[in-house]
Amino acid sequence: MAGCAPGATPTSACALKCNIDAENYGFDVSCETGSTTNEMNNSTSLKYDSSGQVSEAIVSVDQKQTYSSSGNTYHIVGTITAHPIAGYADYDISATGGLFGDTPQVCKSADSSSGDNSSFQQEILGTWEGAGSTTGWKFLSGGEFELLDKGVVVNHGTYRFLDNERLQVDMPGLDQPLAGSFSISGDTLTFLGQTLTRVNNP
Repeated sequence: MAGCAPGATPTSACALKCNIDAENYGFDVSCETGSTTNEMNNSTSLKYDSSGQVSEAIVSVDQKQTYSSSGNTYHIVGTITAHPIAGYADYDISATGGLFGDTPQVCKSADSSSGDNSSFQQEILGTWEGAGSTTGWKFLSGGEFELLDKGVVVNHGTYRFLDNERLQVDMPGLDQPLAGSFSISGDTLTFLGQTLTRVNNP
């Protein structure tokens, strides 16, 4: 467990690790070993879509996790917002105690406002159309887009990068946001099963 000390700045050798997806969550401290016991005070609230499926699960995390090998106890708190249909989760979790001391160690999901995806935010700007299609997407700065048909705006909404591989869009008429993998290579955008070509820069 070298490399950790109470109140130390987290390093790759000693950091809070969040193992979180749309259906499961768990936490670990990278420089601890052995089994854990947990004192859980977590609570969950659910939201449903129009068909009765769970569209959002919000978990308020408040638990203490003790490692058997060291006896160290960590107090883990924060919020997880899972979107099981869309297949992703947003989270902001911190831990204190044990080798972290009073200095919170944090793990959080990627956020479009953090600047981590600034290159994608620039690359996606402009109008994109599928081959032989009259419909297109026009991505604007500020996280907004327009859905086009023959150059006419037929719907509009917002977009955000969940991480370096997933993009989420939301617009009127959807029960919940759509999220999917994306890639940008030059003037080609792949998203939601579509291969689109840039036809106009912003």
